[in-house]
This record gives sequence, C-alpha cells and structure tokens, in this order.
Amino acid sequence: MVFVDELSVVIGYPNREQICIKVLGRMHPGCVDFWDGNWLVSPTKVSIGGFTGEVAAGLRTDELRDFRVELEGLYRDLEGVARFKTLEGWLEIEVVARHGGHLAVAGNVMDRPGSAIAFTSRLKASTRRSCPASSSRFSGSRRHTQ
Repeated sequence: MVFVDELSVVIGYPNREQICIKVLGRMHPGCVDFWDGNWLVSPTKVSIGGFTGEVAAGLRTDELRDFRVELEGLYRDLEGVARFKTLEGWLEIEVVARHGGHLAVAGNVMDRPGSAIAFTSRLKASTRRSCPASSSRFSGSRRHTQ
C-alpha cells in the first residue's frame, strides 16, 4: 500500500513492513528563496524484515512533489515505476507496480555518508482502494521556483 497524506508518505502497512516519511514543517521557515526555503524537517523510518531504522533528515518540497506525481501514475494505472531520490543521496526508493497490483519496493537509506543499507519488499495491492493516494500539500508546497 502507498498512502500520501498532508503530513506523511507511507509505503507499506501499519505495524508491518513500511517506509514512513513524516513532514514536521519547514527547516528554514523564514527563508523565501528557492534553495533554503524548500527544505522540510522530515524524519524517515524504514521497517523492512528484521531491520528498523530512523533517520532524522531533511527533504526538499520538489523531491516529494515529483515522487507524488509518479505515485499518482501508479495509483491511476496500477502499473509503472515511481522513483524517489534525495538531493544528498541519503534515501532512494523505487516502487514498481506490476499487473495485478503487486508492488515491489526497493531502495537504500543512509544515516551518514558511506553507511548505506539496501532494502527490498513485496507488497500486494490488488485494487485502487487498497492503494490509495489522497490529496496532499506536496503538490503545491514549493515556496519559490528556480
């Protein structure tokens, strides 16, 4: 399952395997320029198999917006790929939807440079109802464009 709401992106199932990106607010709330004004405080938790880890991190609004657009395509077509990669390379996620609503999730997460942990998971989301993508502030959250 892939959920997108106003405060988080969750790929997976509650209390089971999942990647959860929370958005707590702007990292630099007083900044109005493109580069500093678009950073978000966004701790990310990955729970796959026996591994659970959380990274206190920052993401950019444009990274989340682009991922949301790709996830909407998966939701609409139940087929395709959605990729997420941070500017600084600490988080990469690839969600592949195959015929029948099967999702394969793979990626890497780092808490510091050179310490990547790779993860993979298979999820079953056979209908649009079991793979919702609700409206979100991520679609229009950019402060300024470059």
